[in-house]
Parts: sequence; C-alpha cells; structure tokens
Amino acid sequence: DDDTLTDLYREWKRTDQRTFCFECPDCGTVQPWKWDQLSYDLQKIGDTEEIDWNSTAKTVRLKCSNSECGSVWEDKITDRRKLADSGRYVVQNENAEEGYVGFHANALCYWRIPWLKLVKQFVTANEAKMKGDLTLLQVFIQQRLCEFWTPQKYEVEHELTPGGYTLADVRNGELIDHEAARCMTVDVQQNSLWYLVTAWTAEGRMQVLECGEI
Repeated sequence: DDDTLTDLYREWKRTDQRTFCFECPDCGTVQPWKWDQLSYDLQKIGDTEEIDWNSTAKTVRLKCSNSECGSVWEDKITDRRKLADSGRYVVQNENAEEGYVGFHANALCYWRIPWLKLVKQFVTANEAKMKGDLTLLQVFIQQRLCEFWTPQKYEVEHELTPGGYTLADVRNGELIDHEAARCMTVDVQQNSLWYLVTAWTAEGRMQVLECGEI
C-alpha cells in the first residue's frame, strides 16, 4: 500500500516535522541522519559472489552533508555515540499548522546499532527486490528509516523491446532465424488450459509463435 494515501501521512504533513539531527564536530553543520549519506563497499570472498561482511564492515562510513567539509565517520561505537551526543530535534517545516508537532528519528541515529547491521538488511532487501519481492525493502524503509512507503518509487522497471514481427509471420510453422529449439508450455488454470509456443536460438533469443486457450 502507498503510505502517502493514509491519514497518518496527511497528519504528518501538517506538523512542524521535527527531525532528530546531529551537529558535525568539524564544521558545525546541523543535519539529520540520512541513508544516502551512508556509504559502503561490498567485499567478496575470493572469487565467489558471497559477501565478506567482516571486510565490508571496515568500509562502512557516514559523510557530512556539507560538501565543503567532507568529514567522514566510521562505523565505530565511539563515532556513532559522538554524533548521537550532539543530537537534537530540529523543525523541518516552518509552515506547520498551529498546534501540530511531529517527531522523526531513524535507526541510524541510535548509537547502539552498528551501521553494518542496517547495511546487511538493506542489501538483503535489495536482493529480494531484484526477484520481484518488495516486502523486505518495505520493512526497511518503514521500520528502520521510519519513512513513508511509496511502492512506485522502488519498483524495478523493465523495458520491453518489440521484436519487429507478428504471429502471422510464423503461423504456418516457419522457422525463425537461427532457431535451435521449439517449446510448448501449458498453464493449468481452474477451468481451462492456456498454452504458449516459443522458438529459441542458441544465443537465448526467444520468439513467441502461438498462444491461446485450449
């Protein structure tokens, strides 16, 4: 569901949206903890695709939002607590309706939670996203970053390119260029059967030849 359509979202927009922020110890910039300020470099184990989390942990860092400062803090309890100790709520919406006060803080500002733990959850959520499952990413956005969930913002877009042919071109069983195999699959529904006939090349290109209900 889209959180921006809920009563909670509409009520939040009416508040002064006080957000928990920290003060950069080097330049004095007061800023909220934002996920896009956190960086990390995924390290792999040898020649495998398995992530080496011990090595990755050493790369996790948070950068000051002031581009002229560039200070970076490592994922160490001393650095996390130093930032948290300077924390305070700062009004983000100066045009709030009178009497409406709101507070926001995410998991990054809680110094007891290693940033690596959040990175692991984010990476796992994105792996599921690439398989078409947004559930873990929704949990991360809502429960870790404490932000409103808008599914359209995170859906994977796939661009379909027309093949430049019609079913009529192969209606009589003509072979496609470089055809290596021909397959028929059947989808069993409750009250019917749907079939799909495809031709494949050795390079993996597929062309639909016929489809319909049996």
